[in-house]
Amino acid sequence: MPRSKSERRVGEGASPAALGLAASGAAQPSGSAYLNAGLRTARAVASASGPAEAYKLLLPVLCPELGGAVARLWLSDSGGEQIVCVDWWWSEPRFRAAAEPPFGITCTPGVGLAGTCWLEGEPMVLPIGERPELFPNQGLLAESGIRTASAVPLTGVAEVIGVLTLYFATAARPSRAELAQLYLVGEAVGPVIEAKQQDAAAREQLRRDQLLLSTTSAVAAAGSYQETLRMLAASSVPWMGDLCLIDLVTTDGGLERVAAVHADPSKAALVDELRRYYAPRIDSSHPAGKVTTTGISAWSAEMPDSFLQDTTRNRRHFEIVKALGFTSYLSVPLRAGDELLGAITLISAGSGRVFGADDVATGERLAAQVAGTIARARELDREQRRSAESQARDQALLELGVELTGAQAVDDVLAALLRSPACSLGADIARIALLDESRTRLELTFAGTADPELSSRYHVLGMDAPLPIVEVVRDRRAVLIGDTGQLPRRYQPLIAETSEQLRAIALEPLRAEDGSALGALGLSWRQPREFTPDEVELLLAVSAATSRAIARILVARREHEVAASLQERLLALAPALPAAVVAAVYRPAGEAMRVGGDWYTARMLDDSSRLAVSVGDVVGHGLDAVATMSQLRSALDLAALGERDPGDVLALLDRYAQDVPGASCATAAFARVDAATGRVHYACAGHPYPVVVAPDGAVTLLTDGRRAPLGIQPADAAVTGGVAELAAGSLLVLYSDGLIERHGESLQAGLERLADAARGCRQLPVHRVCAHLLARLISAEGYSDDVVVVALRPVGNTVDCHVDCLAASEREIPAARHRLRAWLAGLGLSPELSWDLLLAAGEAVNNAIEHASHRDPRRYVALEAFADRDRIVLSVTDSGRWSKDSAASRRGDGRGWGLALIHGLSHSVDTTRGPLGTSVTMTFRRDRGGAPDRTGGVSRD
Repeated sequence: MPRSKSERRVGEGASPAALGLAASGAAQPSGSAYLNAGLRTARAVASASGPAEAYKLLLPVLCPELGGAVARLWLSDSGGEQIVCVDWWWSEPRFRAAAEPPFGITCTPGVGLAGTCWLEGEPMVLPIGERPELFPNQGLLAESGIRTASAVPLTGVAEVIGVLTLYFATAARPSRAELAQLYLVGEAVGPVIEAKQQDAAAREQLRRDQLLLSTTSAVAAAGSYQETLRMLAASSVPWMGDLCLIDLVTTDGGLERVAAVHADPSKAALVDELRRYYAPRIDSSHPAGKVTTTGISAWSAEMPDSFLQDTTRNRRHFEIVKALGFTSYLSVPLRAGDELLGAITLISAGSGRVFGADDVATGERLAAQVAGTIARARELDREQRRSAESQARDQALLELGVELTGAQAVDDVLAALLRSPACSLGADIARIALLDESRTRLELTFAGTADPELSSRYHVLGMDAPLPIVEVVRDRRAVLIGDTGQLPRRYQPLIAETSEQLRAIALEPLRAEDGSALGALGLSWRQPREFTPDEVELLLAVSAATSRAIARILVARREHEVAASLQERLLALAPALPAAVVAAVYRPAGEAMRVGGDWYTARMLDDSSRLAVSVGDVVGHGLDAVATMSQLRSALDLAALGERDPGDVLALLDRYAQDVPGASCATAAFARVDAATGRVHYACAGHPYPVVVAPDGAVTLLTDGRRAPLGIQPADAAVTGGVAELAAGSLLVLYSDGLIERHGESLQAGLERLADAARGCRQLPVHRVCAHLLARLISAEGYSDDVVVVALRPVGNTVDCHVDCLAASEREIPAARHRLRAWLAGLGLSPELSWDLLLAAGEAVNNAIEHASHRDPRRYVALEAFADRDRIVLSVTDSGRWSKDSAASRRGDGRGWGLALIHGLSHSVDTTRGPLGTSVTMTFRRDRGGAPDRTGGVSRD
């Protein structure tokens, strides 16, 4: 470092060589000339308005009087670590090249003539060739005619503040007195320059204080931290720089340019382009990226093209910064505690400003103040957002709870969950697994976008199955899986089958009030995800609300099952009906889970081609009505066993009803179907007309064979039954009056509505006929009375319909396949499509025989097939209940691929499970085009 002013010694005891005296006798200015020149220069500098003007005045005034050819003015930087050449001068054009600083505009202590003088603090005069190390541009000086160089320290109040270097075209021979006078020149000029610098620094500090004050006001007036940043940038120019850029760290770890303001409004378009398209990358060499990463301020007095090329993204970016005139920058971090929020970058672009350490201190003070405001604003935003999210979650939970109170079934619960993305976290698939009565199996219900094969495959699970949902029920603890690909090896079969549908899973146990296990709730997403603490808390609340709803539903279900079990035992269809496919449904009125007086029967007569079917309705509900219904139903079955006309059967029933309490006014419809002849014989006692739907869709009401309700007319009144055609492909429907009656409406209107709905049943599988009629004929208020529907389609073929029944034995499969192949041959299908149809039907029949009928030959499996111009529909129906999953636990022994095969061959698959059995309906497109339909699923009657 340079010596202080108190350490200076000017010429005392120094030899001429040490003073650099030349031997030439050329005339030089006298001592008084030196002193007079210094004083005149000091007066000129003192009249300047600021340091910059003072620098420009000093050399042109002083140097001509001293006879200099070239001069340079060097001043110490604010840190005192180097000197900066602030101006240079030449007397003639031939000296211009020699005047430019040889090292650039900065010089460190001890380097070159100026650095050595600054370090030593003594004036120096010497020929340019005497000490070559002080003259790196010696050759240029000699060519220009420079012979002598001198350096004069400029001293302020306490220390050297710079150096004046002068170069002469003559030899210098100053005396000791003249050398001392030369030193006095520096002492005369130095304090004036120092005063100008101090005055400018005071004004700059005042300006910075005013800037901070105006920024504080802007921050206080801003409505959000984004607005704060824009106001900060606007208030920072032109005082702190020509251009202010503010970049903030984004949630994904990048940088977003939120503000860019230039002091010159005409540059707004370029600056806006810079803001919108050229935010710096946090991992780049851009100053804002480095500052945000390191938390350390950075600045540079220069921004050469090489720097601009390194910090711009492309040619257009470089063109913008060049057009704006970037020359110097200061970048400081926005820090709140240990968190780096971003950076403020100030650019000198046109004013010539050079940033230094004093600017850094001011910039950091400004950034600290603004960062604190931003941090507080962000925290307030986060608190408000968390509060709003919490309120939204609470509201969503409240609404879900209200909706769940009205849920009557598990399907209703799942639908309510998926209708609330806030509660289901936007899950793609929802499922509920419930323990059965034996507590050895889980029965699953799916909703959402689950592939039908998935819901079919995993609808029943043993408690020993290696699946997460089973473990959740068994251990009664939640399991959150962000990515199923990371599950242990024991889950590999599950991952292989479900990775496209179940990539992230949330499983919550469902508990009763006493803490016992009810089952589990599962939510799934098709993409991996993480679960936040708030989401974990939300899932716990959702599972609690779901548990309450499920517990209530299970209580109602048990009550219903008691009633339904009794009803089913009384109404069960015969397990073997080889002459026709029969389906039936009993639906109690409204929401009542009760038994009633409606009944149906269907049983074979004395051979394999004839069967009897009946529907009846006893007045009232409850156990009395059930007892009466049971007696009448049994009496009707006995009467039907003989070779009697249906009219005679009802006459016998009427005679029996005379002595049965509660039988008065009961109604009944009875029909005997002969599949071999294609006819139906029927009679009705006060009951609504049976319906026949022909293969072409024509609807006929069977109005013959009428008699009064039971117990009304003399029992021996003779009534002859009616006869109607029931050809192959036709449909017979019997029902109770609850299906068509509506309050305040004529019976004829109900019959017309029934006929219209029945026309749409022409090519529906029998099990869907019952559901179709119930759905089409229900009023907005629901059914006001119990409803029974029986649908029957006889075995046989038409051009577009194939109906077959086979005993539940593998031995029957070849013959059934042969019959189906023969029907398919008449459709003109391609061999590939015919093979797919036969293969899928065979797999479905095999599953029904093995899993539902348990290979009991007394049970039958029905096959219905329909063809139209565009598609083939196959439906396989059994009369049993599947006790376990057909495939989920069987992949290990090479089995369990049937469902996958069915779904792979078919365009769509729908599985319907009800109390009377399971139906699998497969659809095949004739053109084989289009993507498989994965919107189907599992339904329950």
